Amino acid sequence: MELAWINDDILSAIEIIEKILDREHNTQSKATSIKWQYCIIKSLLNEKLSFEELSSKLDVIYADFDYPEDMEKFISYMPIKDDYNPTEHTREENEKRILKKVYDFLVRKKNELIRRI
Repeated sequence: MELAWINDDILSAIEIIEKILDREHNTQSKATSIKWQYCIIKSLLNEKLSFEELSSKLDVIYADFDYPEDMEKFISYMPIKDDYNPTEHTREENEKRILKKVYDFLVRKKNELIRRI
């Protein structure tokens, strides 16, 4: 819209085009990142990994994607931010809780991707 109103000011037009390209690049980068996170984590869940192996690989993915805040809930070394106390539960209950958080993450990412279509 802004470009349509610019008459002969080439510098202003170039600045506006650069802003549009930056915005578009950031949007595409975000969508690409979401797709990769989703696919990598989904494929890990399809492998026959022990909980420890899965957890270790999730920690690496967390670092590879530059520590996204929405992954913190299932990263082994991150502090728990809700009222859950793992010492009051069995190992199996704790593992199920973490796995649920991973699956919830995948559902959110899938929904984000669908909204972008």
